[in-house]
Amino acid sequence: KTVNLQDTSQVKGSSFYGCTSLESAEFAKLTNVPAKILRGCTALKTVKLPVAQFIGFQAFRDCVSLQYIDFSGCSVVPTLESVDAFQNVPASCSIKVPSALLNAWKTADNWSTYANQIVGV
Repeated sequence: KTVNLQDTSQVKGSSFYGCTSLESAEFAKLTNVPAKILRGCTALKTVKLPVAQFIGFQAFRDCVSLQYIDFSGCSVVPTLESVDAFQNVPASCSIKVPSALLNAWKTADNWSTYANQIVGV
């Protein structure tokens, strides 16, 4: 199953919490990624957040099948509220970011915890 939301006005924290059939998510206009939005989505493999500016706590926690999160459309490094946003996400999960922001992303508060997973595209 895939969710591709263009209208994110109704997206709230925990919107997809524990959805075990969701495999892919794209939030084309979501700038504020709420806390726990995709927490526990155990089948989730890919996420695309092209305009994210803020990532809430535990947003992707326990997404144990996650292969990558694509932030490559972002023009700024989003604020990462807490390092637990990616708790129990596989170490092999890539965090795709714009090459021009690679160093800034790897050294930003809380993001530096995931520097080995951050790749420029």
